[in-house]
Amino acid sequence: MYRAMQLVSTWLAAQFAVVHAGSVLDDIPNMLAGEPNLPHTSDAWKIWAYSAAAPEYLAKDATVMDGDKELRKGTNGWTCLPANPLGPRDSKVGWHSAHESMPVCCDANGMGWVVPYAAGKGEKPVMKGNGWAWMLMGDMGEDNEIVGKVADWEWGKAHPDDWIQGGSHLMLLPQDPDAWKGYNSDFSTGGPYIMFKNDPAFGNIYAHLMIPGPYYYHYQGKASPTSKSIAAEPTGSHTSSEWMAWAYATAAPAFLVDGVKVVEGDKVLQEPKKWNGFTCLAANPHGPADKAKGWKTPHEAMAICADKNAMAWVAPFAAADPASGKGETPVLEQDGFAWMLHGDMGEDNNVVGKVNDFPWGKQHKEEWIQGGPHLMLLPKNPNAWKTATTEFLKGDPYVMFQRDPVFGNKYAHVMIPQPGYYHYQKVQDGLNPEVPPDAPYWWLQADVPKHILFFEDYLAREAGVSHSVAWLGMVGILVSIGLVVWTLASRSKSQKDR
Repeated sequence: MYRAMQLVSTWLAAQFAVVHAGSVLDDIPNMLAGEPNLPHTSDAWKIWAYSAAAPEYLAKDATVMDGDKELRKGTNGWTCLPANPLGPRDSKVGWHSAHESMPVCCDANGMGWVVPYAAGKGEKPVMKGNGWAWMLMGDMGEDNEIVGKVADWEWGKAHPDDWIQGGSHLMLLPQDPDAWKGYNSDFSTGGPYIMFKNDPAFGNIYAHLMIPGPYYYHYQGKASPTSKSIAAEPTGSHTSSEWMAWAYATAAPAFLVDGVKVVEGDKVLQEPKKWNGFTCLAANPHGPADKAKGWKTPHEAMAICADKNAMAWVAPFAAADPASGKGETPVLEQDGFAWMLHGDMGEDNNVVGKVNDFPWGKQHKEEWIQGGPHLMLLPKNPNAWKTATTEFLKGDPYVMFQRDPVFGNKYAHVMIPQPGYYHYQKVQDGLNPEVPPDAPYWWLQADVPKHILFFEDYLAREAGVSHSVAWLGMVGILVSIGLVVWTLASRSKSQKDR
């Protein structure tokens, strides 16, 4: 009897888990802040849904469009709009969720890319520089190799190896796609990857870089490098290897943490079974303020997780000496990426070496930025970013060390703010070293990835199967299980009576 109950319980848990995982149409639960309780056909709901594609500091001042209709006029040069070419299933009800609308927020160069891409005629984008586009609410699935196969789940079902339904991400839309030839196009590594590297009709005209964010694999958990969740912060000493390994590794999104190498000087704190190419360490050159107790927070440590090319940039940068003028030029095979989701202890945006130097910061307030969560693009060729902005308070990706008085742009790199970037800067212009971290760390909040591709679920909805029908099916399952349990219990009682 007990064994039978175990089997029934296991089967029930599996069935309920599938139903509980929800629909591919639903929003990421952690991204629902601020949703108005209004009809999804209302302008107010659409403004929330479309602008939710970008971090709040960009979204609040962005223009919001719905087709040719301007829902809100913006002031910061960003434009938010729905990108799902199929439109809502029920025009009377509107989009089921923000996610279904595939909202995207683009800067001016990004719009210069999106318009010809959406037209589908193969016109080459005309841009003044590289463009950016946020999709924090994710997309409805796309073929990574074929242009135009978006939200087309019949196609996805037939081509599962190239199909990716992404959660939160950022796109770099290159002015020169040839600059990214040969870059990784595998979306299951957790690192940035190229989409449309060589479309059979358009070649690499629309090749662009996909940068997975912390909830990227929410809809397609099977594509994630790991299904493990991040352990809670260790409660022991901050000088322990356990705490430092946790603090440094959590500078990266959860899906990378299981495969990173963690080091403290020459000591390896964590050696993964399968290395994903990222190395995590403390980047604060001054060490802990309290040497005996160790780093007060991961933020003080300035934890960084860098891929192989980024490490090739970090080493000469860390060794550079502005006083003597000695500084080797980084030699990279390709552009590198480094996560710093715990942020940094402040830096002069124009002068190399002035990091965690608050007396300097007080004398140079206009150039001082104490950053929260961010990603860095460390370029093989810094000249490719000469025309990019260096303004760090707007929320746009910006260039640091573009005009260093000693090294010029040798160490110029792109800072990509993530949600929460201005947490430290908004207090005394970033000049307070004691601001506590934003708790809980948003990128460590629990996510429940959907590990099953719901092709059948989605296609059934396309055919008109409603939520009520699905739930009636679930009720039937539960009733059936109840009858099984009752029958087994009755048999057990009958056997005992004998």
